[in-house]
Amino acid sequence: MKKSLLTTFGLSVIFTACLASTSSAAYTSWSNNTDFTYWKPYWGSFVANKDATYPRINASLSFYWNSTQVQKLKQSISRYPTFDVRDHSQSSFSGTYISSTLPDPKYDYEDDNGDGRNEELEVVLRDHWSVTTQNYSVQTVWAVNNTLNSPKLTSYSCVSDQPFYPGGDYNTVYGTSEFLAQLYWSDINIGYVSASDAFAQNADSRQASNETLRVADDTSKVDHEYEILKSNTELQNYKMKVHQVLSNANDEQSFDYIMTFNKPISLEKLRKFMNHLEVGELYAHGKNETGDLVTIGTNKINFTILNQLVTDDSYQFNGFTEIEGTASAKELKKYLNDDDVFSVEIATEHLRPKGLGWKVATLK
Repeated sequence: MKKSLLTTFGLSVIFTACLASTSSAAYTSWSNNTDFTYWKPYWGSFVANKDATYPRINASLSFYWNSTQVQKLKQSISRYPTFDVRDHSQSSFSGTYISSTLPDPKYDYEDDNGDGRNEELEVVLRDHWSVTTQNYSVQTVWAVNNTLNSPKLTSYSCVSDQPFYPGGDYNTVYGTSEFLAQLYWSDINIGYVSASDAFAQNADSRQASNETLRVADDTSKVDHEYEILKSNTELQNYKMKVHQVLSNANDEQSFDYIMTFNKPISLEKLRKFMNHLEVGELYAHGKNETGDLVTIGTNKINFTILNQLVTDDSYQFNGFTEIEGTASAKELKKYLNDDDVFSVEIATEHLRPKGLGWKVATLK
């Protein structure tokens, strides 16, 4: 991904524009000068605002790693930087969708108390070897359910391990959870700004980080099947392998699946697939105002949320890239030669579907 350097003036303009475009916004920031916790970015901000479609709020992380942290990220074996935003009360907000400019993000949604609402939106950075010192963002969107008892949104970073079994979640490595920032509803409601001079305080350090960046040797990459897909030929070979697995599967058996499209498809085309398949999660792509690829995800599969996702003005929507769910092998085999479909991966004892949307966008 192309490296970009935002000046103090540029960052201030972006922040000021963000506040000016909303009725109220709350802002705070953090810094991390300890290389030991290299996954926690060197500097970052946490901004939340009520938007025009209230009762909905947006809560966004913006951050960067310094050059030393980037080196450690690239050298890390089977450790994946992870960020999450949580409804601390577990009853006040409901996460609807998440987007990020991180390379090859994988999203997870946690309903911690079983009430059908997402109390936590999480992103795992699967391609930390391509991270630079540029600025990255994670944006979360929440429905407001209850503003009593001064609810708050809290953000954390940690390191995750790969899932232990097909279809499983990435797992937080014990002892790596690092607090980033939090914002109270009262702050969001009135528009509270904390540490607003942090852009200027960190501008010199940020510039130095960009100037001194050195890329770690490729031998630091762990040789996992998904992670070694670095060319279109390798991607096509992997596709042939997973399609053979599906072709050999028992027609009557149901499987968890991930279907990746050849190119982003419209909401209208997505309906065609949703009419015949159970869809529990999906991914989409867009571009932000600086041209970065934005990956969007949700597990709230209803057309109200999907329309919000498509019309979100924080990015230019390109289309849907992946769907996930459960279906019979017989039904899934119908899509092996579909013009819109690049691949159909199923979960077996020895195979965990990866979702190839990022690989298709960057390699194909």
